[in-house]
Amino acid sequence: MSHHSGAYEGDRESGDLAHRIEDYSQGAECTLFPSICDEDDLLTRWITAEEGAFVDLTEMR
Repeated sequence: MSHHSGAYEGDRESGDLAHRIEDYSQGAECTLFPSICDEDDLLTRWITAEEGAFVDLTEMR
């Protein structure tokens, strides 16, 4: 398993999202979550997409 995480490095605002990508043997998962959020709220404020549920942005333009 491998992973990649990222967040906006500038001034963060309450609507900014961070992400974490996990590569598993059965495919990748990308989880999006608020970049500014306390630990208790973070338990319920995230969404994960499995491989096949997301597309390359440049291909969709």
